[in-house]
Amino acid sequence: MSKLKVLNSKLFFYYNFFIQKPKYAKQIQYGKNSDFDHIKYVSGFDIKPNSQIFVHAGLKSIKMVTGDDYQDIISKLIKALQEVYSPNSIIVPSFTPSFRKTGVYSKNYSKGEYGVFSELPRHQADMRTDDAIHGVAIFTKDTSKFDNIDYQDTFSENGLYATLKKNTYILNISTNFFVSTYMHYIEEDLKVPYKKNGGLESKGILLDENNQPKKIVQNNHHYLYRTEINREKVKRTLEKNNALNSIEYLGLKSSCIAVEDLDAILREEISKDPYYLVTP
Repeated sequence: MSKLKVLNSKLFFYYNFFIQKPKYAKQIQYGKNSDFDHIKYVSGFDIKPNSQIFVHAGLKSIKMVTGDDYQDIISKLIKALQEVYSPNSIIVPSFTPSFRKTGVYSKNYSKGEYGVFSELPRHQADMRTDDAIHGVAIFTKDTSKFDNIDYQDTFSENGLYATLKKNTYILNISTNFFVSTYMHYIEEDLKVPYKKNGGLESKGILLDENNQPKKIVQNNHHYLYRTEINREKVKRTLEKNNALNSIEYLGLKSSCIAVEDLDAILREEISKDPYYLVTP
C-alpha cells in the first residue's frame, strides 16, 4: 500500500504541473479601474481584532485590474487590512530557498524568491526574520514578540510556524490555489513518511540588519522524492468542513481560515491517510 501511495504522490506532481495548473484562468475585469476599493476588497472575513494575519497574495491580477504599480498595491493592501481588522501583526513571505545552494542570507539584500509579494513588502515592513530559507517580513508595532523564536529550525516546536497555532489567520488574496506554509509545519510535526524526519540542515552565513556576519546551520523541511501538496484537494476539504471563508470582488477571489481550524482538519485527515496532502 505504501508503494502505491508513493507512486500516486509522484504522479500527482506531474499531473498538477503539466495539466491542472495551466487550466486555471482568472475571470477578472482587466484594465485601469479608478473605482477599485481596497477596503471593500479585503473586507468580509471573520478576523478578530488584535490577531495575526499571514498573507499570501497574487499581485499580478490586482495590477491588471487597478493599473497601480506593485509598491502602491502592497501599501494599499496592508493599510486596508490594518484599517479593517486592526491586527497586531501582518506577516508576509520573504522566502529565500537559494540559501540551500549559496549558503548566504542577507536580511537587507537577499531578495524574496517567490514572486513580487515575497520581495517588495520586506522593504516596507517593520522587520524581517533570521530564517535563511522560510523567512518572513512582518508589519507590527511590537517586534519584541518575535524575539524568542528559533529561526534556524523553521518547522520545529520552537520555530515561528509553531507560534501560529492560535490567534492567527491565513489570508489568500487573489491566489489560484489555497496557499499556506503552515501545512509544512503540520507535515513535520506529524512526521509524514514522504519527508526526511527531522528536516535537512544547510550550513552558511547570515548577514544581520547591520550587515554583520554569523555562521548558522539552517534546518528546514525536505521531501524524499519529488512531490507537492495537493492544494485543490485541501481547499475542497476545508470548504466541506465550512472552515474556509471565500469572497470575490471584481473577479478577484480571496479566502481566509483560522489556523486553529486548518490545523485540526488537516491533522484528522493525515491521521487517516499519512499521504493525504500529496495524493490526488
